[in-house]
Amino acid sequence: MARNRNFQTISFAQARAKIKAQEQALSTPPEWLTRTDLCRRYSISRSKSYSLQEEGKLPEPSYHFGKQSPRWNAQELDRMMTSRKEQKNG
Repeated sequence: MARNRNFQTISFAQARAKIKAQEQALSTPPEWLTRTDLCRRYSISRSKSYSLQEEGKLPEPSYHFGKQSPRWNAQELDRMMTSRKEQKNG
């Protein structure tokens, strides 16, 4: 009985590029932003950040360094903000 396997054929150069991208992603630790950092980065007030979070336009913190220390992943926020701008302009 023949088994159906889902294999994708890629070139050596493509495989090398994928491996390199994965190595870079793993070697770069995430940048964690405090609420203050987040507000500075996107030029918004602290109260605006809370209202955006309540409206679902700003995600919940990705990590907490203690009960009163929420942190957001900078790369995730950048991707989210970029996609919001594209949707708004597009």
